[in-house]
Amino acid sequence: MGLKVDAPLVSVIMNCYNSGEYLSVAIDSVIAQTYLNWELIFWDNQSTDDSAVVFKRYNDPRLKYFYSREHTTLGFARNLAVKEAKGEWIGILDCDDLWHPEKLECQLNDRVMEDGIGVIYSDYNIISSDGIIKRSSRRPTRIFAGDVFNEMIIEKFTVCWPTVLFRATALREIGSFAGYKYLEDFDVLLRLAEKHRFNFVDKKLASYRVHSNQASVNFQVMLSEKLDIFGKWESKWFESNTLSINRVSLLSEARAHAYYVAGINAVFYGQSGVDFFAVSIKEKFSKLAVMGFVLSLFGPKIASGVIKKVRRSLGHGEYY
Repeated sequence: MGLKVDAPLVSVIMNCYNSGEYLSVAIDSVIAQTYLNWELIFWDNQSTDDSAVVFKRYNDPRLKYFYSREHTTLGFARNLAVKEAKGEWIGILDCDDLWHPEKLECQLNDRVMEDGIGVIYSDYNIISSDGIIKRSSRRPTRIFAGDVFNEMIIEKFTVCWPTVLFRATALREIGSFAGYKYLEDFDVLLRLAEKHRFNFVDKKLASYRVHSNQASVNFQVMLSEKLDIFGKWESKWFESNTLSINRVSLLSEARAHAYYVAGINAVFYGQSGVDFFAVSIKEKFSKLAVMGFVLSLFGPKIASGVIKKVRRSLGHGEYY
């Protein structure tokens, strides 16, 4: 593309710890961008594999290598990497995911990054370890843009991390990454959605890779993190005297959905989801939670078989 003189600099944050296997594919996907004004902040969290060797094979001044003074959590490492970013916009690309060549060009145009937009995201593909498309995202037919906080906290939609571009001032305004094990993205995006509008590009601009080397997800820890996040919002609103009836209802719906998801996960893994579905129904009645509760009464084996068949028919994998 012909780059405009005033095209904003994009800082690509790539945090790495022993991620050499897919690293070159991720880096190549940044270099292949049709939008040219970017820098890649590569934060090596004291890797012991060949990650540094892979990165240093590239001879491009836009690729900038940083070696951490100590090994830290991913959230803290991201905070340190963001401090080195010079761009007006920031994207976070993990070492096993990849961007499609037109990602930045599609997201950084005057229509998409209008005033007041703090986050731009897009559709995406889910790929296997060898890069084959496993399935497309299952996003709702409605596109969520503008003020999305209420829809996001009750998970009417989700944002895939590698698709996101943050306005740098917006990201720095909300403070640091909190360091959740599974829901760091959810926490950060909620804090951004409180203050900034979102925009959506209806194209598949990134691929999220699913592979055996990824850490397995503990759905009970994930539930605990969600409840912690909701609790922080409740405390914040209570202390600022803004905990309205509508917000109390919103939090109940958010907790209901969180317990429903935990119930589905429990069943998926052959465990009983009865208690999770019961709490979900208590928080806010839903036909889906009732169906899950009734199905669980038949026992984990039957319930798991039904859930897996339904999810396969819909093109889904594990329910995260």
